[in-house]
Amino acid sequence: YLYTSKDNIFLMLKRKKDDKIQYLRQSKFDYKLELENGFSVGAGFEHNIHEASDFLPFVDALGNRRANYKEAGFNVTLRYAPGEKFVQTRSYRFPINIDNPIITLSHTYLPKGFLGSQFEVNKTEIGVQKRFWFSAWGYTDVIVKAAKIWSKVAYPDLLIPNANLSYTIQPESYTLMNAMEFANDQNISWDVTYWLNGALLNYVPVLKKLKLREVVSFRGLYGSLSKKNDPTKNEDLYQFPLGTNCRGLGKKPYMEIGAGLDNIFTFLRVDYVWRLTYRDTPGVNKSGVRIQLHFTF
Repeated sequence: YLYTSKDNIFLMLKRKKDDKIQYLRQSKFDYKLELENGFSVGAGFEHNIHEASDFLPFVDALGNRRANYKEAGFNVTLRYAPGEKFVQTRSYRFPINIDNPIITLSHTYLPKGFLGSQFEVNKTEIGVQKRFWFSAWGYTDVIVKAAKIWSKVAYPDLLIPNANLSYTIQPESYTLMNAMEFANDQNISWDVTYWLNGALLNYVPVLKKLKLREVVSFRGLYGSLSKKNDPTKNEDLYQFPLGTNCRGLGKKPYMEIGAGLDNIFTFLRVDYVWRLTYRDTPGVNKSGVRIQLHFTF
């Protein structure tokens, strides 16, 4: 549930036990056409077999257990990133500049009954990413995304936020959220990071020599879970696993804010993060220190 590389060894530094897992047997075929103007079209086919685990079983309203369920279908993605520059490796692509907006629109449709599919998945997602410059006052990276599930789905296919269970700072994830704490079928999320580039610390001579840089972040999520996709209100669905306390978001959004220092020893970033909402939930961290290796040139 993270966007970072699965080979990132720093994800071993866990703040909580990561046991909200299941097995997924997946076959995929993807095709992408990229044009020189920054527009790209992607299409794909996928066949998934979700297999239950002791931690995330598939149990219906009558208490009957299922070993697995299948899904199969297609997806289409449109992406527009004018002027984008990046470094391409064999497995990953690293953007060099994100000054221009990056707009992504995707739709996934897995029809019920197709190649043994037991649920229909009909999902639309849209995202916008942009960097805003403020001259000597640094710049802000903004990522806004929205998604909606139009059909009735099993709980693993709901919009489950990316909970970061490590002590490291990861993009588009929530530092103080527990795994499977929330699940929605429609939501909007934001990830805002403001890099001040020493705009304040440079007024202190000692700190100016150290070349420390201020950084402020604000992340949030607002959404809901409809009755048709809430296992507590729809007996046709697999129930949320016991012990997860999984639920839809309430009337207020989930939000967390962080402040810290970047460019420590030229490569280290340290943030202190506060959880602003849903602080009374049992077993959650309300604040904490997080680190990141951040190299700039």
